Amino acid sequence: MYLNHVTLTSGHVRRSSREEVSDNLLAQLRPVVAECERAGEAEFPSPSGLMILRRIVESERPSRHVAVWAISEPQGPALVTIALAMQARAGAGLWRQLHAIPALATRADDLPPAPWLAALLHLPACLPEPHPAVHWLGDCERCIAWAWIDEVYRRD
Repeated sequence: MYLNHVTLTSGHVRRSSREEVSDNLLAQLRPVVAECERAGEAEFPSPSGLMILRRIVESERPSRHVAVWAISEPQGPALVTIALAMQARAGAGLWRQLHAIPALATRADDLPPAPWLAALLHLPACLPEPHPAVHWLGDCERCIAWAWIDEVYRRD
């Protein structure tokens, strides 16, 4: 199994397999993802300091086939929003919602095959200069996605 990891702002697409993420790292991230599912947010250490994973939920009972998170520093603005869809049908509306923002490199009518992970980098990650997290966020995005797949999707 693999994820189609799409960066919406650049259009870059990369296939990410579960084997790329160490079991040890996933064992560390699964409790973070579980806490985020339970409480709406969770702290996790990063190479550039403490970060917050915040679940973005459209309803009180989120779908088990899609998930959306923001990653930020404590008390800081979101650096990136990541959205995961395990099934094409469940993810189609989410993909269109992500494209409500103008000037993305990807298109609302060009849905990637599921499962997919979309990343939307926000201005605070880039301006006035690149945030130190920019160097590791791509790896973090896919690791969080695989931890959610292991902890939530495959357990339900």
